[in-house]
Amino acid sequence: MGTLISCSESSQKYNSLKLTKKFSKNTKDSIIIAYTGNLKSQLTPHKDELINGSKIEFGGAQLQRKYLSAIRSELGNILLIDGGQILAGQSKEDGDEVLEHINELEYDAVLLSDHDLISLKNQKNKEINIPFVNSNLLSLDTNESLSSFNNKEVIIKEINGVKVGIFGLTPYKPILKDEDGLEGILFDDVVARILNIKRKIKGQTDINIAILHAHDECSDKIDYRFKDCKIDRSFIKKILTRLPPDTIDIVFSGSSIEPVTKILEYPVISNLGHGEFITLLRYFPKTKEIEAQQVRICSDFYDVTNSCYISPDDINAIKEVRKSRLKLRPAQVLKTKILQTN
Repeated sequence: MGTLISCSESSQKYNSLKLTKKFSKNTKDSIIIAYTGNLKSQLTPHKDELINGSKIEFGGAQLQRKYLSAIRSELGNILLIDGGQILAGQSKEDGDEVLEHINELEYDAVLLSDHDLISLKNQKNKEINIPFVNSNLLSLDTNESLSSFNNKEVIIKEINGVKVGIFGLTPYKPILKDEDGLEGILFDDVVARILNIKRKIKGQTDINIAILHAHDECSDKIDYRFKDCKIDRSFIKKILTRLPPDTIDIVFSGSSIEPVTKILEYPVISNLGHGEFITLLRYFPKTKEIEAQQVRICSDFYDVTNSCYISPDDINAIKEVRKSRLKLRPAQVLKTKILQTN
């Protein structure tokens, strides 16, 4: 499956969580995919829990929008996908605001998860233009792929001349037969559906990626040590074991600080979510090599570290930041200053 360029250092080595120069060019022999997930209706930024008195803000709708605008400005044509669970509850007011935000970000594909299906029931009278994708949902009324909420069984996008097939997968067993929001929907076997759809689109794609909801998101409030954020390797492995070779090229799943890991030779791309992180992937179709990096969304950098993330184990960096009296500089994505973007 090609050579995997791994970024799987331990969390204390991720002192920057900012975009590095290796992503400064969008070359013709590669494609760049930006991946987010588990927004869970978190549109409001928060302060730094590690450095008391810091004015840096993390996450939130406005900063997420600015970061994605800066990434597109710097890198040009990218593929933007989301791992689903964009909604946290069933409040119509909160849901409308979140859906409007997601619409504004112009995603190429957003996984329609079971969480979102339950929450979206309050949005039935609202036109939804989000490009939802879920490949294993079937309508029991028609025995066809679910088309509600603008859902597609597969989305095909072309980027840098490469045709990418995007599959959305939600393995799920409803708790009750008439579970609220899931009535009339069958969660079919994910592997069977991938193989069936691939036969339909044979010859239409150059690579195929899967956005897999593994039900392993972080807690509602991210700890700055990311101690409860992980990838459910055994769950993902069970699915990948059943796939014939070359069915899927890249899997997007899990909530981990590690932007990429390897499961059964498949590259699995992760994102910590909560509107606070963006994972960038550069993929070389000819060699199947990848580069991946997770970026934290923040308003400013600490001047002495030139980043907004400090490992809680890096005592020297914490002391230097405090010694500088929390002096800040504008956060940047490569050459673009975040607070100066639209």
